[in-house]
Amino acid sequence: KFKFMNPKILALITARKNSKRLPKKNLKKIGNKTLVEWSISSVENIREIVDIFVTTDDLNILKISKKNGAISPWLRPKRLSKDNTSSEDTVMHALKWYEKKVCKPDGLLLLQPTTPFRSKANIKKAIKFFKKNKSKPIIAVSKIINEKKFLKPLVNGSFYLSSIKYFKKFKNLSPKNFYPILIKKKEECIDINTKSDLSLARKYFNKSYYTN
Repeated sequence: KFKFMNPKILALITARKNSKRLPKKNLKKIGNKTLVEWSISSVENIREIVDIFVTTDDLNILKISKKNGAISPWLRPKRLSKDNTSSEDTVMHALKWYEKKVCKPDGLLLLQPTTPFRSKANIKKAIKFFKKNKSKPIIAVSKIINEKKFLKPLVNGSFYLSSIKYFKKFKNLSPKNFYPILIKKKEECIDINTKSDLSLARKYFNKSYYTN
């Protein structure tokens, strides 16, 4: 009954080398930090996060991750680094290694480097909710993404939090049923996939819109 009072959550960052629209996207810098480093720092010093794991096929990302205190034990196999590789397969591969070599966590927090400005406050809010609700994943949503406004909140790529049990059962990072955490700040809802997206993120940063 009390297992989830202090859940052990693995923060997992997926950072592939190749990106067609914005080459070496995850190594692009905003301020003095790469996109990967922004994601690592967003979950540092959160009590429930037992480890920060970066799965990548890029040696530079691997080195940066280790330098910043994350686990990055190997380069991801080529079969899991293709354009058509599913995120679910990538996550499962890393999770199996972690459970075998380190420990069995209760939860999985998936972060994408392309949404660098997520706040610790919203992650902590999601974790607090997770402690009471384990039946469905908790996913960040917003009515604005890259300054485009939508009538209904959409999944914005900021984070996905799920029990390990749920993820292993359904192997689906885009379920129809989930608990939404609404993100209102527009800088937290940026999703960098193109040069213009990167320029927008740098504009936010340079105007000091964002403070972590």
